[in-house]
Amino acid sequence: MKKYTVTTLVAILLLASPALAATTKNDVPECEMKDNVFVAVNFTSLGKSNQDAKKKFDEKVQQISDLTKQAEVKRIVNLTWNYTINEQVNSYENGYQDTSYLLLAAGNYQVDTLDNAFKLSEALISQKFKTAVTVQRSQKPDCVSPFN
Repeated sequence: MKKYTVTTLVAILLLASPALAATTKNDVPECEMKDNVFVAVNFTSLGKSNQDAKKKFDEKVQQISDLTKQAEVKRIVNLTWNYTINEQVNSYENGYQDTSYLLLAAGNYQVDTLDNAFKLSEALISQKFKTAVTVQRSQKPDCVSPFN
């Protein structure tokens, strides 16, 4: 009986050890980094009225949309647009006053790859837009660090 117990125990250990090794090695997700790539866009413009400044904003946003297509960016998500319209009173030496409306706008886009972010940024800069490319690199949420 003792011989069968030891033989059975050795057989179970031999069969179980590859399975245990497979579960510990393959079930733990790799800790590879994921890049989230963003392009920020800023521009200013002057309008003759609030409505005119808003119209210029809409035209600029459409121009940016057209530039993303020209740059052949496949996947892009518009995250936010913020804009402010400020009344500007300009006084001249002869007593004449002129009112204009200053448009300040900033938008953020998420782009699929860093190369596409650079292509889009270059296309925007060529049309006098101000841009910034930002990369947020992080681990996947289900990653288990070997140091834990």
